Amino acid sequence: MSAGSNIGISVVIPTWNGRFLLETFLPSVLAAVYQYQKVHLAPAEVILVDDASTDDTAAWLEKHFFQQVCLIRRTRNGGFAPACNTGFRASRYPLVLLLNNDVDVDPHFIGPLVKHFEDPKVFAVTPRVYDLDRKVFCNGGKVGSFRHGFWSMFANYDIGRDAPAEPEAERKLISVSAIGGFSMFDRAKLMELKGFDELFAPYHWEDNDLSYRAWKRGWEIRYEPFSLVFHNASSTIDSHFRKKQVEVIATRNRLLFHWKNLHSPGMAASHLFMLLFLLLTNLLRFNLRFYKAFAQAVRCLPRIRCLRREEKRAGVVSDKELRRTFQKFFKTPGLQIVRSREEAVKLSAP
Repeated sequence: MSAGSNIGISVVIPTWNGRFLLETFLPSVLAAVYQYQKVHLAPAEVILVDDASTDDTAAWLEKHFFQQVCLIRRTRNGGFAPACNTGFRASRYPLVLLLNNDVDVDPHFIGPLVKHFEDPKVFAVTPRVYDLDRKVFCNGGKVGSFRHGFWSMFANYDIGRDAPAEPEAERKLISVSAIGGFSMFDRAKLMELKGFDELFAPYHWEDNDLSYRAWKRGWEIRYEPFSLVFHNASSTIDSHFRKKQVEVIATRNRLLFHWKNLHSPGMAASHLFMLLFLLLTNLLRFNLRFYKAFAQAVRCLPRIRCLRREEKRAGVVSDKELRRTFQKFFKTPGLQIVRSREEAVKLSAP
């Protein structure tokens, strides 16, 4: 894509029993969309996908935001990935901005994201994210490292305080993953990848999977620190699912991610060795949740084999090449790696 500053955007917001969140956060999104339209003379739409809510989300939206929001009502609750894919398919414009229903946004955050898509290699861009109090950094560029047979993709980095005062797409700050709750995507590339893999429903690892598949096709994911959003982390998951259930699903999807996407023989062998080690150690610890997750993942193997073949054929960049790319970039001077809440608080201190 060669995008001008007036490129059209489709904002997709999945929600499930989140009327109380939308009431708080949707107005900021609509204000930012209006600001982008006004400044850039660009078309835009806001698509809200109601994933079979049992509260009064639909009625409330139709009453208060009938002319500003396109509401799509799913008749069956499917989870994050299916709800997002419904919105992706309905989107009309070249760029898709995916937002959680618990995100407050800076009025000017859209423009800096759009700028990156002037480069046709860009698949997605993710912004700088703070807690709702606007004081503590909580998400930025995602750091990727392969150690002990598994990819780790949850640490963040930010740029130093001596960074330029204006956004510059030419800096090419990369991110291993485009965070599912607040990222912008090239719609054509997103559709080529068929959106999120719904095998990861109801939640967790679907954004890592999508991002990794994009990287292996030779596309890029960028980090734009001058695009600001503020996040009420895990509002939906924490309020609807038990912690033990979340742990099982996250572990299952972590395994599925690697079985599907890890193709370089040496790295795959390292994963298999570590998996055998984890099976033994979790048996000794009597950690039944790990075995429950493993059993659920094994039941998905027939589907994983098909997806693995598809991804291996489509990839033009190997796992080893990606590992080298990430290792080289994250040694760049001036990047500040954040792996804990304590480090985030320290980074955010004046």
